[in-house]
Amino acid sequence: MIEGKKQRMECRNVCTFDGRVVRIGKVRQFRDRRCKLTSICRYVLEVPRPQHGYDHILCTAFGNRAWYAKHHITKGMWLTVVGHLYSEVSLENSYMTSLTVHYQKIKKGDKSNEKMETET
Repeated sequence: MIEGKKQRMECRNVCTFDGRVVRIGKVRQFRDRRCKLTSICRYVLEVPRPQHGYDHILCTAFGNRAWYAKHHITKGMWLTVVGHLYSEVSLENSYMTSLTVHYQKIKKGDKSNEKMETET
């Protein structure tokens, strides 16, 4: 990375979602490949569909993003989340969609978001 320039995400399959948090889990810690202690936090984002209904997306945050999610994000808040989207087959013809979080931002201006706008 060149000094003075912002780092850009050079990833494929990066998606952006706006939605409401319907469930947030506890922060857990585990050891990664390098035997370093890493935090993980999972929460479910409810994203409205264009026609009707909602999609529920399982979001997984690691490290500092996990700490931020646990301490600043509450149930009912509107978020903008950017990350990698994965679809996994859990059973026959049953798919689970999950997102690894790269960026999360609390949306300002919603009545349920009493906290001021912050980002990680």
